[in-house]
Amino acid sequence: MPRAVPRRLWTTPEIAGFEYKFGRRDDPRAHPGRWDYRIIAICCRYLNSGYPVLIGTGDHAFVICGYRRVRRANEPDWIEFIRNDDQAGPYIQIGEIFSDTYAPWECIMVPLPARLLLPPEPVERVGGLLMQRLAAGASNSLPEAGALLAAIKKGTLALKTYAAPANDFKASLAARNFDSALVREYRLARFSRYIWVVEAVDRDLRASNLPPVLGEAIFDSTSSEHDPNLLALHIPGVAWVHRVSGQHRFPIRCNPAPYASGGVGPP
Repeated sequence: MPRAVPRRLWTTPEIAGFEYKFGRRDDPRAHPGRWDYRIIAICCRYLNSGYPVLIGTGDHAFVICGYRRVRRANEPDWIEFIRNDDQAGPYIQIGEIFSDTYAPWECIMVPLPARLLLPPEPVERVGGLLMQRLAAGASNSLPEAGALLAAIKKGTLALKTYAAPANDFKASLAARNFDSALVREYRLARFSRYIWVVEAVDRDLRASNLPPVLGEAIFDSTSSEHDPNLLALHIPGVAWVHRVSGQHRFPIRCNPAPYASGGVGPP
């Protein structure tokens, strides 16, 4: 599986709906904390990994410890963060960050393991593109791979990105309705101590409380953000797994059924 991919941004449908809707990007005097929606996705990637996010403002700091997805009629889902605030108490809901009590938010700080060097933004971009590319190449000979392309066309595909210790990730596979053949392949593969995982999530399945993950891309957490090192790639029906010997395992045929997310919290 080639690692080189076009350097264009992969934007998930649910994040695309946030773009500057509440902001004034055209006003050069406007603080980015009043309009830059990207802070939502940045915080969610670390919360998906189980890491709290420390937010700094002009005169205060507090911890974001979680979030929940709120469904809205005829609009994209919205994210409400959960804040622990030493001045106001624990588990406070933040419905709109751009008009938050402490807005504008100035900085984000996250405590991370020493070996988690790769930031999640290039991982999500590259992972989404590689899954899309593999599905496009395999869909003629493997019809089930078209499920991912259909979700993209329909506008229901979202990307969920999280970091995890590789051993914990492997240990959790069997309980997530994961294909048994692919469980074996992943457990025999040489992953880095920590990995970044980009999941392709079907929002319709998620809304119906069904297993929503169609596939995933897995990356070495110690690789360069300019060229993230792909360790495994999986879409409905087929997978690719890196081997240190240079003989990559592909194609690995597997069950195309969706499965549960491996991130922290709801999918």
